[in-house]
Amino acid sequence: MTRFSSAVALSILGFCFAYGCSTKQEDDDDDVPTTTGTLINTSSGGTGGSGSGAQNATSGGGSGGSGGTSSGTDGEVPIGEACPEHANLGTCGKGAESAKPNPVNMLIVLDKSGSMDHEANGVQKWAAMKDALGEALEEVAENINFGLELYPTPERLSDVIDKDNCGQAGNCCEMPDNDTMNVPIGSGADAVELIVDQLNNTDPGGGTPTARALERALEYFTQGEGADLEGDKFVLLATDGGPNCNSTLQCGSDLCTYNLDGMRDCSQFADDNCCEASLTQDDGGDGCVDSFNVVDRINDLQDAGIETFVVGIPGTEAYSDFLDEFAEAGGRAVSGDNNYYRVDDVSDLTDVFREITVQLVTSCELAIPESSSRLPPKVVVDCEIVPRFQDGAGGASEQTTNWDWEAGSETLTLVGEACERVSQGVDRIDVVVDCDIPE
Repeated sequence: MTRFSSAVALSILGFCFAYGCSTKQEDDDDDVPTTTGTLINTSSGGTGGSGSGAQNATSGGGSGGSGGTSSGTDGEVPIGEACPEHANLGTCGKGAESAKPNPVNMLIVLDKSGSMDHEANGVQKWAAMKDALGEALEEVAENINFGLELYPTPERLSDVIDKDNCGQAGNCCEMPDNDTMNVPIGSGADAVELIVDQLNNTDPGGGTPTARALERALEYFTQGEGADLEGDKFVLLATDGGPNCNSTLQCGSDLCTYNLDGMRDCSQFADDNCCEASLTQDDGGDGCVDSFNVVDRINDLQDAGIETFVVGIPGTEAYSDFLDEFAEAGGRAVSGDNNYYRVDDVSDLTDVFREITVQLVTSCELAIPESSSRLPPKVVVDCEIVPRFQDGAGGASEQTTNWDWEAGSETLTLVGEACERVSQGVDRIDVVVDCDIPE
């Protein structure tokens, strides 16, 4: 068989998400046996869905017939034709649809505080962020549904949080009371275009109300328009500074973002503490690091099944310990010196966003049709049946699990060596449900 290139596989996956790559039999053909399958082609890298690796997939199928259908190198080759040794599987499963990866919905929660107007490596951070996001999102626009929440955001979107005058206006930390996003999550290039337009029409300014932004993200996913989204849900938090804007806090200079950022002369105040000075100006501890509140909000997202990626760009160096906590709580920590995606040079932003988004194009988790029996599916990778369990070197005492599935579930997850195998690149994966033929 011929392996697909990553670019071709990504293109076909995008088509499948948009239009579907399978055709279902009419109701009067429900008794015609069919099989289910998905063809996955992966680029080299880590295991799917975890770490920094990436997988690219196509899902396919065709009309049922006496030999059944499943995906193949052209998305329509039945398993009995592609794998003659398993022709019996072509007449085994019934009432099935093509398996496919779960849809992916990502809300980008983006810091647009006044510090984003500053330069890093000779480039304005806001400009670098816009360019990097636009380029990375366009590459996977047909495979991931994207939305955008900017923070801080004025209650009325027509207003402006000015980086120089928000203190006098009293809206440095303003966030809407509702769960309306700047760009609701949508699919394809249209959603990415809306995000790029929003970024191009936004100027940085204000504080860093990260906790409230994450709280709104949870509200959107659980109570707002995002509650009806099918598939997996993620938050990508990108910031250039420490979270603040909690007026109930009091802190010393060691936890005052004004001091840590080094952008204000605090020497005129007691203990050189700009946050102590702010207390006398009736705006409370808006400058104090609000890390505990942020961790709580990320834990709330995690409890709702929504994982959080954390990206720290130049300006977050003093807050690396806090961002490590955020990434750990978010369930998407990375290995290395830091748990979060640390960006020391803004020119690397595109690669970081690409690494995050491409790994979510698909994972080792497959959506399969609901089974009408408690029989486990048959999983066939490149015409080789992959048993659910197999003995290791130590026999039954060291049994290996290749995939997880619960009776009646519409999800099957490849694990361990089976997942690693497909991450290296395979020609096809077939999943056959409701089949009582012994392996």
